[in-house]
Amino acid sequence: MPELNNAKFAFDNAIKLLNDNNLKESVEQLNEIIKIEPNHIKSLNLLGMKKNQITSYKIFLNLIKLIQSYIKVLDMLRLVVSNLLRKHIKKY
Repeated sequence: MPELNNAKFAFDNAIKLLNDNNLKESVEQLNEIIKIEPNHIKSLNLLGMKKNQITSYKIFLNLIKLIQSYIKVLDMLRLVVSNLLRKHIKKY
């Protein structure tokens, strides 16, 4: 039964870390719980949710970078078209 008390204490600590915006430390705590008690459902569930959030956040950041790249490309294309139009108009 001491393992259950330790797991509960560790899980409560992981929750506190999350509430204090210490995601990395919280995930480390949850991984430690699972090493000691592989079937600790609350830790497995919370860890899965946090990993999913982290993955979603990374995807979101990558999409932002991609959009920024497209904006730069569109801006360059706008300049090219603008220059071509100016040159074409000057001919006539």
